[in-house]
Amino acid sequence: MQTLDLSLAQDRTTYFQQSIFNNLNYWLAWAQAHLDQLPKLELERNNIIRAIHFGLNLGQLAWPLTYQLITQLSPHMERRGEWSQWQPVIQRGLALAEQQNDRAKQAALSCILARLHHLQSRMDEAILQYRRTMRLARVAGDVYNEARACTNLGYLYIDRGPWHRAEVLCYHALERFTEIGSDYGRAHTENHLGMLYTKMANWDLARLHLERARAIWQASNDPFGLMRANINLGNLYVDMGKPDLALRHLTRASKQATEQNDNIELATIFLNMGIVYRLKGNPKQAERYAHQAKSLYERYFILPGAARAAHNLAMAHLDQKNWPAAQRCLESARQIWQKLDDKLEQMKAVIGFLELALAQGHQTEILACWRELENYKARYGSGHFPPYLYNLLKKYRHSLPDEASLQAAADILSTT
Repeated sequence: MQTLDLSLAQDRTTYFQQSIFNNLNYWLAWAQAHLDQLPKLELERNNIIRAIHFGLNLGQLAWPLTYQLITQLSPHMERRGEWSQWQPVIQRGLALAEQQNDRAKQAALSCILARLHHLQSRMDEAILQYRRTMRLARVAGDVYNEARACTNLGYLYIDRGPWHRAEVLCYHALERFTEIGSDYGRAHTENHLGMLYTKMANWDLARLHLERARAIWQASNDPFGLMRANINLGNLYVDMGKPDLALRHLTRASKQATEQNDNIELATIFLNMGIVYRLKGNPKQAERYAHQAKSLYERYFILPGAARAAHNLAMAHLDQKNWPAAQRCLESARQIWQKLDDKLEQMKAVIGFLELALAQGHQTEILACWRELENYKARYGSGHFPPYLYNLLKKYRHSLPDEASLQAAADILSTT
């Protein structure tokens, strides 16, 4: 057995390189054995990231092992909300893949980076990165990551519009995933289509795609997927105005999230349960769940979630005629969206202020809200108003108290 003399520079280099290899191999084996044990994975997360950084420092020599560990840990980092900590790792890995002209690994890491931009509400960067991923994947002949970029970009367009882009991208992704026999990709894309048709109020198609996703996840014994299916079926029944059915699915999802120690998904479930209880005419319960969601999102520094929870908390206060509390929560939500430079969500906050002004009968504030929405449309164009937002505005138009507000609403709702 060869011995090393650590007083010699070459032997020290060999020793430290071998230590890095040993560390990477250890954490790869460990992660494979514990991927479904979130508490243990969370406990060792920083040690695994440290091993990855050492591997990246070693460059090409350790790249195959480093890349495996990055892609193995990435889903966990995304679910736990550790996006700002994880993004530099992905960017360093992507730079290393580019140096080696490794298009396949570039495509995979580019897709992860796009997802991180999306999760942090950097939508323009996310769109550009998804498109770059598609180009890289096509050059590399990587059907999986091409389809993954398509379905994820479609998911982005579900919330922000235009919906026809979401539909085209998701159906293309579904076709590609089917070609390569990826049940994982098919399930996620069926789920995205179910969410899209929920937004479009096409209930039958929404339920069809969501049930297809659930069936795939059931067959593959995927607990996280089943939890997502219950969350989105709950959302479907919320939008259909069936709170009891929604609550049934969200209660199941809550149990699944608790079993998996997934506090971020639990926050999303609490957020939606608050909406259910508002529909059921129970604002105190709506307030309680919105507050729980907000606390969890804030614990993990998830600003978009905290803003949505603050908005829902405002609506619960509004239902209880607690106008000052509703005002404070809406201001909090708007400040977060301004910080994130998310124009669409800022407009949703304005609609919240419009609801508050209508509830109090404050005509000056009502007109100010409509004018702010009108200015937004003039600056950014009607393409930034998804159809469901138009429908919401049309609903409130019928509650306007004077001719000035009616004219402001008509200006906004006219198409361009």
